[in-house]
Amino acid sequence: MKQKIFFYILFLLFTTSCFKKKFDKKVWNSDSIDDIITYENRNEMLDDLLENYKLKGKSILEVENIMGKFDEHNFNDSTRTIEIQVLVKWRGIEPYKYKNLILRYNKNKIIDSVYVTEYSAE
Repeated sequence: MKQKIFFYILFLLFTTSCFKKKFDKKVWNSDSIDDIITYENRNEMLDDLLENYKLKGKSILEVENIMGKFDEHNFNDSTRTIEIQVLVKWRGIEPYKYKNLILRYNKNKIIDSVYVTEYSAE
């Protein structure tokens, strides 16, 4: 019985780790047309980025050194947030699901909150 439980846990760990990728700045910022449309690579690297790079408490410049330079359209100065698309799912020519990484910064340009939002029109 213990052996079955051990193998079951091992199987779960193996299957869940297969869907995660290590964060890679070059891949995150890939200009591959396939990835720009869906951002699947970003979605697969998101957990590693959040777990191993501890963005909260870093300056915007430090985060850009990790993730790459942000475009001006990523910034919302009125809410002091940086919004980065992590996943877009499409149904034909219409997107129906979005996942975004939100970095909120304070007046000193230090990240004070990191969270992920998801929207689905299903």
